[in-house]
Amino acid sequence: MRPFLRQSDSNGIYVTGGHAAQQEYPLDMDSVDHTIDRFTHVYRKYLQDNPVYMAIIPDKGFYLAESAGQLKMDYDVMFQAFRQEIPWAEHIDLTDVLSAEDYYRTDTHWRQERILPAAEKICSAMGISLGEFHPAEQD
Repeated sequence: MRPFLRQSDSNGIYVTGGHAAQQEYPLDMDSVDHTIDRFTHVYRKYLQDNPVYMAIIPDKGFYLAESAGQLKMDYDVMFQAFRQEIPWAEHIDLTDVLSAEDYYRTDTHWRQERILPAAEKICSAMGISLGEFHPAEQD
């Protein structure tokens, strides 16, 4: 994408390394607080006696923005807010098993065929085998 009027994005979308990504900036703490409030409400009403796991899937810009010279929201602040305000959940960090290649090149969605490493990490944190969801694949 060619910069127009010295802009590196068009309507919040930028292209880098063959990937189109949405610029997510700045972090909307009101939205984070509202989400935390809703999760806490559901936990208190329905899940207090159950183990709870939480995994935040970062958007594609998490992996692309910095190298593309784009602004990105402060993910560290967001992750910390969820860890601090939702201590009753086991937080599973997926940032190390995902990359820009796990998202479609032309939009912001996660590619289903690239889900396995994240699913394996989630299952491991929950103490279960991924095979439990695919009985036909078990030995």
